[in-house]
Amino acid sequence: MEPHDFDDLIDFDGFDADDPAFALDPEDVAVVEMSPDSLGGSSTVRSRDQALDSGLPLLMLHWERNGWRHIRAALDELHRTNAASLSLGTVINLPRVKPEAARAWLTTRAAASLRIADPELYTRDDMWGPRLLSERELPPKDGEPPKRLMPKTAEEWGFWTRPLPAGPDAAWVTEVLDAQRGAGANLLLSPGVPLDPHNPDVALTGLEQQVAWARAGIAPSERLAVNLTIDGAWLATPALRTRLLNWIVEVDLDTWYMRVKWPQQPSYAQLVDGVLLDAYRELAALMQDEERALLLPNSGGTGWVSLGWGATGFGTGLGNAARGFTTGKVIRMKKRPEPVPRYFERSLLHTVEKNTADRLARIPGYSTCTCRYCAELRTRPTWDPQLSAAHYVLTVGEMTAALAGPDRRGVARRIVRRAEKKAGSVSVTVPLTERDAPTHLPLWRARLV
Repeated sequence: MEPHDFDDLIDFDGFDADDPAFALDPEDVAVVEMSPDSLGGSSTVRSRDQALDSGLPLLMLHWERNGWRHIRAALDELHRTNAASLSLGTVINLPRVKPEAARAWLTTRAAASLRIADPELYTRDDMWGPRLLSERELPPKDGEPPKRLMPKTAEEWGFWTRPLPAGPDAAWVTEVLDAQRGAGANLLLSPGVPLDPHNPDVALTGLEQQVAWARAGIAPSERLAVNLTIDGAWLATPALRTRLLNWIVEVDLDTWYMRVKWPQQPSYAQLVDGVLLDAYRELAALMQDEERALLLPNSGGTGWVSLGWGATGFGTGLGNAARGFTTGKVIRMKKRPEPVPRYFERSLLHTVEKNTADRLARIPGYSTCTCRYCAELRTRPTWDPQLSAAHYVLTVGEMTAALAGPDRRGVARRIVRRAEKKAGSVSVTVPLTERDAPTHLPLWRARLV
């Protein structure tokens, strides 16, 4: 496998991945991070098990190379202001950083009860079935054969680079667990290789064996989550969904970390596939009935609404990749187009173009955000996408904290209904069209009844 510059192949929608201001320096991370006693507000940070088992909603913030300082600040601020109603976690994707940087991040996140080092094995070519693998091909260049996408720091990780000609084995699974331990994770994940929906028998048999190997390597003080990376077909297709859910019931493990591949969609859009939303609801309800902790990384708003259906926690972050998991073909771009500035409107539970947000703010009586990021945004002569993204993370944290309590579904339903009503009223003055239209709201509301 030949490494490629990951940042040259994907659009960060305004983030400059090569800006040295956003490089992750292990010493910088460790020195500036506050200790638990200096977090302010409530100085008590829940343990891993308390965060997973307390019944409070759990928000996981994904580390990102661009703007990781905002993630750190958001974790600390959300702990100070919402510790009584919200548990926090952070996720770092091992192949995307150097080992020393991963450890520096996870071991100094004082406000995070849950610290996850995701092995992200769906980025290995040999973990995909042939049909899924074909989706990851890079376009040929200058007569060269197609190449595959891989994070450029992946070569630093032995579990990622070690050849597996006969497939995964027990020693390799141990290596995956050891890499997470070395990074400072306190919730260990099974490898999480992608489940090929085109060959379900082989996929589930292989998954079961990998989970068994992982369980055998867990110490009494450690906790293991079954790590699943699945194509949306596993949930959207009734026969596959039934097989998967039946398999989940049979596995006697209490923590599940499930990443679902969505259909390709515009950046920062919410999932509007009704079939998949129905499946998320069924999955979350099953986990709640079986008293399992369900974590939904890279799920954004869909993860938030899934809390109302029975999920334990979800993951989001500054960039589009943290808010939804898609792995379609990558388009090679010689020059990235200028991104359209976008802003998360809490009143609408949706991200709209900046021009639309400015027009909404001028409507008499319209409630605008007063967070420190928005206050700074208003003083900047030019648009700052990172401040806008930091506003989103902080706002979603507050929305998640609002779901604490016995009637999580009812509270989510009221929030969604009010957002839908607000969208209807403001659209008389400011039409919400195309990507500005919160078309997911009626889908959410209907499934929260």
